[in-house]
Amino acid sequence: AVIWRKTLERYLETKEESMLQAVEIRARIIGHARIMQHYIRRNGQNTEAGRRQIAYSRAVLEEVLPRVDTLLF
Repeated sequence: AVIWRKTLERYLETKEESMLQAVEIRARIIGHARIMQHYIRRNGQNTEAGRRQIAYSRAVLEEVLPRVDTLLF
């Protein structure tokens, strides 16, 4: 988590907490959407592990999507 945060600060050239959190939320959305896509394309719905991952990613998306109105930053 520390490496991620330092990398994000350097990439965005800011330590402003609100900006960093906004980007982290957008990264979570994109990441979990891609994970779901991966499992769905590879019939993950037909395995227990796949169903678990899809359900977890869906829960994360349901939690964070109401907080954003765009994926741009």
